[in-house]
Amino acid sequence: MKYGVEIELLYQKVEVLRRSPCMALSGQGMVSRRFHQQMVSRAQVLFD
Repeated sequence: MKYGVEIELLYQKVEVLRRSPCMALSGQGMVSRRFHQQMVSRAQVLFD
């Protein structure tokens, strides 16, 4: 897979964000939006 390493690094960074204390105190909708924004923005950087 051409981008396998980049995708794995992206997943690890998002996991850190998802498990952070500030996300635990936020509402579920906000966490979902933030998670999606981080995934999309990083993927755009990787694949452009």
